[in-house]
Amino acid sequence: MFSNETDNYNMLYGAYRKLKSYYHYNKNFLFMREKIALFEFDAASMDAILGKLAKVLKAPSKYSKEIDQWVNSIDYYVLPKSFSEEKKIENRFVTSSLPSKSITKVNYFIDMPIELHLIETVWTLFVAKIASDNKTINECSYGNAIDEKVLFDASDDDLKKSIRFEKNKLFKIYFPQYCAWKNDAIKSIERNKKSNSMVLVSLDIKGFFYSVRWTFEKLARIIPDIRLKDLEGITKIIKLIYEKYTNLISSASC
Repeated sequence: MFSNETDNYNMLYGAYRKLKSYYHYNKNFLFMREKIALFEFDAASMDAILGKLAKVLKAPSKYSKEIDQWVNSIDYYVLPKSFSEEKKIENRFVTSSLPSKSITKVNYFIDMPIELHLIETVWTLFVAKIASDNKTINECSYGNAIDEKVLFDASDDDLKKSIRFEKNKLFKIYFPQYCAWKNDAIKSIERNKKSNSMVLVSLDIKGFFYSVRWTFEKLARIIPDIRLKDLEGITKIIKLIYEKYTNLISSASC
């Protein structure tokens, strides 16, 4: 899969374009936009990093020291998710000063070297294509949904060639997805109603992504495809990233 370094370089560059495009339109992650800007500021350095990563994809075991250094440098950002709200109407007024509010909830976001972001994006594209071929991606998954029509060429049986690395898009645009989620729920009730007493319930699982217990051994059971073996080298890197980050935020949230 990754025996050709030139192909690897082109895949990594395509992954970088997708990463850059995603964070260009996502205004909330300024720290990632800064990381991307620093990465491409020096063209020679950027080319050298992509060249090095092309070798890493070809033989990850030869670069275990570098991989360990990247993984060990993983940290996290903490951003506020919600604040305490003043309930008294009489205390609400228009002001030019920022009111003092207590943070009630926070979100954690990974802070890792750009090298790992690029490897992770390449891995995501390959796993997404294999999942798409196996019809594993549920059509009811709306958030951060891979744009299969743009990314994948269904007419090409070669896994590597069937992924359009030259495209900038990675996920479907969120807002239309959000609208589709709402509208499809309403349409589902309209299609299936048997009386006028139906109820639509919207649920939000508290701390869902922080409570998921995942092991990479489950991947082969969820996507029973022999081609996953070709990704074993970089899957091990993704596993290291997951374990390091999970341990960090588990300790932080205790």
